[in-house]
Amino acid sequence: AAAGHQAVLFRLYQGALAWYDLAESRGGPSAGLWVSRGLVQQHLHDIQSARSALDAALQLEPNDTEIRQFRAVLGDG
Repeated sequence: AAAGHQAVLFRLYQGALAWYDLAESRGGPSAGLWVSRGLVQQHLHDIQSARSALDAALQLEPNDTEIRQFRAVLGDG
């Protein structure tokens, strides 16, 4: 996941998504990885994928206010 975060800093967004996928495959589902993925997809203007990623994060952490706020920004479209 740290490599994905560094990739974002260098604007290597597709690489960041690949690193997040690898991190998840090695450690199981994580709300934090889904949030990171969703924020990168939002930055790439892939709103549908961002919504799906944040929905997955909410399934893992349904009471997390910050995730709910990130998701609310994207609307229901």
